[in-house]
Amino acid sequence: MRRSKNLVFKTRKRRESDKKRRIILGFGLLFLLFALASSLYFLQSIDFDFSNILDKPKEETTSSTTLPFQEDLRGRSNILVFCASDNKTESEPLRFVCLINADLDNKRIRVAALSPQTAAEVDGKSASYSSHFKNAGAKGLKAAVENSTGIKVDRYVLSNDTGFKKAMQTVGAASQFSINVDDTIDHKGEGYSLFLPPGEKSVNSDILLKFLRYNAGQGPSGLEIQAQVIRDMLFRFVNEKNVDRGEQVFEQLFNHMRETDINSLDFHSSLPALKAMASDKNLVLISVEQDFSLFSPASSD
Repeated sequence: MRRSKNLVFKTRKRRESDKKRRIILGFGLLFLLFALASSLYFLQSIDFDFSNILDKPKEETTSSTTLPFQEDLRGRSNILVFCASDNKTESEPLRFVCLINADLDNKRIRVAALSPQTAAEVDGKSASYSSHFKNAGAKGLKAAVENSTGIKVDRYVLSNDTGFKKAMQTVGAASQFSINVDDTIDHKGEGYSLFLPPGEKSVNSDILLKFLRYNAGQGPSGLEIQAQVIRDMLFRFVNEKNVDRGEQVFEQLFNHMRETDINSLDFHSSLPALKAMASDKNLVLISVEQDFSLFSPASSD
């Protein structure tokens, strides 16, 4: 199911609102590359609840050890980020399924990868994530993840193969990304082939997507690698250069996105956090955590 079309209003206020909507969706996709997105895409797609941003104390004590922008990091949210085949009829359409717990109150972001073959029950029917996605789309997968993990998903972001690759070209120089290969990978079949010798490799978006896809079927160790790659993408792509490029980046990312439930109100609330993350990489610890019991619950409305 592709994103729905929006009515076009002729008033300036509505045009500006529509522009902001496109910007926030762009943030969402970078998060998928995540970010995320993804990763301007990451923080925008997470729909952080920053309702407390403007409620800062009137009296603030400053010191030489206070980090800039850290007061802008507020809120907790769980974001489901996933990528699917351009052709939904494939027997295994999901490339990766990632659950991201953003706990900015405690300056933590946790990344977990889930197997597309994970069993879950939705409306009395037990099936794999892939089957739920094929039968009920993004919302079906969201329900399956919530039921199997016990984690409430606040927002989701979906990309497909083509969108993922184009988004990488938008946010990364020459669409190159470094990965570590522990053992030789020589895979043929299931609609793609992948050969990578051991060591640190600089790969393009096509190889990166195949690497993520390959590890989806390699059990717990492969999921750990998937989560680490997505963690590295978040760390790399949330940078001052991408933030400064502004609307140009976000408009392009919006065009590459397949589906999300992000709303236009997120833009103003999450922009301070994006700037903070880009300004100081040490403000928030981004880590791989496959134990969902450590995920913080979302902020209450």
